[in-house]
Amino acid sequence: MPVPTLRTITTVSILTFSLGVSAGGWNEDIRITAGSANDEYSSLNGSITVDDGVQRPEADLSAVNGSIAIGSDVALGDVKTVNGAIRIAGNARLEDVGSVNGRIEIARGAQIDGEVTTVNGRVRLDEGSAVTGDVGSVNGRISLRSTQVQGDVSNYNGGIEVLDGSIVTGDVVVKKPDDHGGDWQNERPRVVIGRNSQVLGRMIFEREVDLYVHDTATVGDIEGASPSRFSGSRP
Repeated sequence: MPVPTLRTITTVSILTFSLGVSAGGWNEDIRITAGSANDEYSSLNGSITVDDGVQRPEADLSAVNGSIAIGSDVALGDVKTVNGAIRIAGNARLEDVGSVNGRIEIARGAQIDGEVTTVNGRVRLDEGSAVTGDVGSVNGRISLRSTQVQGDVSNYNGGIEVLDGSIVTGDVVVKKPDDHGGDWQNERPRVVIGRNSQVLGRMIFEREVDLYVHDTATVGDIEGASPSRFSGSRP
């Protein structure tokens, strides 16, 4: 039930030192078009934009102090940034997606063949998207809408929403923050399992949460919380 901490930070260190040896630049934006041929693109203090239809499944993207925007019908490798948001348009296919300080937004029909993780930022996956690995955040809400996640969904702060018929094959976990900051003792995360949604694994809560489970939802064993049932569109 991993949450992005040491692994993410290690990745950030590697990608920071790799800048300058791949296609990219310092203090400038990068645009990747259908004719681009590099296997890695890195930017320091600049954004990365990928045009619609780019098919470079072996190419990795990394940015420090810059956002990454990926167009529709794109195929890429890993996509990671430090201090920047990641926005992925519909029907894209990527491998691992990660951010340290920034939100991750994944549009309908996107396929992530890996994990989706952020330290400080929300994660949203829209209708028809799928993740083969885990989805995790330390400090940020996770929202799944008609999404399939084969791994675990976990965080410390921010809450979790599994909505609109989403399916989580693994566990849903809210961990005790310990030294991860935030006023966690006074703010209970809100966890909602919505209409026709399923959690096939366990639901594990290491801290107090407000747990709401729709009457039509299916969940596994619940540890550490008592669910409140609801029947409307929202609790």
